[in-house]
Amino acid sequence: MSETELMSELDFKIRDKSDDDLYGWQALPDVLLEEIFSLLSIKERHNASQVFLNRMGLNLRKIIVKPMDNFFNLYEFMKMLSYFAEFYDQNPLQRVNGLDFTFSCHQLLERDGKEETIFGTGGKLLQSLMRLMRNLNGLQYLSLRELLLEPNEAQYLLDDVAVNCCQTLTTLKVINCSKRPYPILHVGVFINLKMLVISPQ
Repeated sequence: MSETELMSELDFKIRDKSDDDLYGWQALPDVLLEEIFSLLSIKERHNASQVFLNRMGLNLRKIIVKPMDNFFNLYEFMKMLSYFAEFYDQNPLQRVNGLDFTFSCHQLLERDGKEETIFGTGGKLLQSLMRLMRNLNGLQYLSLRELLLEPNEAQYLLDDVAVNCCQTLTTLKVINCSKRPYPILHVGVFINLKMLVISPQ
């Protein structure tokens, strides 16, 4: 499909919907949206994501981050969400009540053969995750898996969540978040917990 044909189809889809229907963007097929975004530069994709979050952010209820191999994309995704929440006076993520984060700590690296290497989440990735959690003030559900942190990093993992969500959090799952057994003392701060699943190692 040429760029001209693509834009014609897009224009038809948009005109076919009423203004109350978000200009028909949500009705576009995934394949067509992927084709549109593939034509954009990195800066244009960033701007488009900001428009999307501005329009749809208040409808988000849960953020699910599945294991992904590209750590840079993961870092940029969390950084973008946090920036967006901090930039606007009314936090567009204020209605998000669940975060389910699983880190891809097992990676297959090509060397002499296939060799599995285990990564932890520390450094910039951990900072961006903690920054994102700091901006989710109404969490009721939090699941963190396979972070494999050093003990000196694990002790600060839930600092901001404990401050912001000590009364709202009802489900907490912390599985394999430290490389070695480490007492995560924040758990006692959440006074309305109904479910706790914890496995420091």
